Amino acid sequence: MSDFAVGYIVGTLFGDGYLNEYHGNDGRSNHYTIGLTVGTPSFAKQFASCLEKVLEKKTTQFVQPPSSRIHMLHGKIVHARKPRYNVKARSKAWFYRFQNIKTEVLKGAKFDTEFKRGFVKGFFDSDGCLTHDRQVNRPRLFVYNMNQKLLGIIREMIEELVGAKVKMRTYRHRVPFLDVSMTDVNNVVEFFGLQSKR
Repeated sequence: MSDFAVGYIVGTLFGDGYLNEYHGNDGRSNHYTIGLTVGTPSFAKQFASCLEKVLEKKTTQFVQPPSSRIHMLHGKIVHARKPRYNVKARSKAWFYRFQNIKTEVLKGAKFDTEFKRGFVKGFFDSDGCLTHDRQVNRPRLFVYNMNQKLLGIIREMIEELVGAKVKMRTYRHRVPFLDVSMTDVNNVVEFFGLQSKR
């Protein structure tokens, strides 16, 4: 079992991933699902790969075309412009194991380097942004999330593993985010294997 893969899944579960527990009315048809629904195919592919390595079985994957998804915007029905990529698998044992690992992460438990590499990448693929600052002609790396404690844990991982300088900032005094020093962005991107979502 890959520690990187486990870390990647847990990092994703703190972002766009989900754990879903379903209990049927008959008391027997219970399902424990680990999944992800996103608009980035490469993200879905990596999550599926990691999930299959850990669970040692195939995942269910499908694409929702734009026309099949609608939502309300200002009182009007709007069709989704982009397809959504879905990945999911069932495992009662891993469902509870991932729940426990998420709790351990927030409690500050110690994990090995490969787990941390996977965790940061999985979380970045969910809530991160790699862009280019035209004013200074340098790449910029941000990670957004409302959970400041979680951001603090990720900052510690990045600083520990890469030695990068990472600041905690707030967007419009509401949304907390991590801002990696521009001089360290390339090292962070290379170490964790981060990519732009565009």
